[in-house]
Amino acid sequence: MTLDLKKELESTTPKQDVYSLALFSRNKAGILNRITAVFSRIKLNIDSLNVSETESKGVFRYSVKVKTTEKIIQRVTKQIEKQVDVIKAVYATDDLIVQQEIALYKVPTAVMLDHIKTEKIIRNHNARVVTMHRDYTIIEKTGHKHETQMLFNELEPYGILEFVRSGPISISKFTSEKSPTREIVNPESINYLDSHIHSNEELMN
Repeated sequence: MTLDLKKELESTTPKQDVYSLALFSRNKAGILNRITAVFSRIKLNIDSLNVSETESKGVFRYSVKVKTTEKIIQRVTKQIEKQVDVIKAVYATDDLIVQQEIALYKVPTAVMLDHIKTEKIIRNHNARVVTMHRDYTIIEKTGHKHETQMLFNELEPYGILEFVRSGPISISKFTSEKSPTREIVNPESINYLDSHIHSNEELMN
């Protein structure tokens, strides 16, 4: 492939970015399967997915991280919003959100007792020891993915028995007055959703 052809192909290839998709719904059975099915249909890989309660009673937030084009994320967002139990779906790039993830590292306790350097590594990474048993010690680190990975890389030579990373959770940089979630999870939206669901259930029966 010539250099000119390569540049031409790169210029015509749609730019991919990392997007955080937040969707809000009531906690109904089957909603997660329907959400992931939207991604499966267009063969879009989910990098991470978290579910948590929001500040509004009865409303749950699904945080999905994907790498794709803006055209595709717009399409996905619209398709998800068509799901019966979904109140609203919005997406954003990393510059519009604050995000963190938590990682847990299980290492042999003998390593902690025999190597002073491991304690220094933990302090340098602003991590903390959650629990210590005779056979293992669990360390917790909160930060961005590259930060949790850096700690993993430094602890690995000493032996990591188990490692788990939550994936990122995020919140918008908007003030409460400007935040899109302020409109998304208002009582009127929830009441409408309830009546819509009940109407569909009556029709099905």
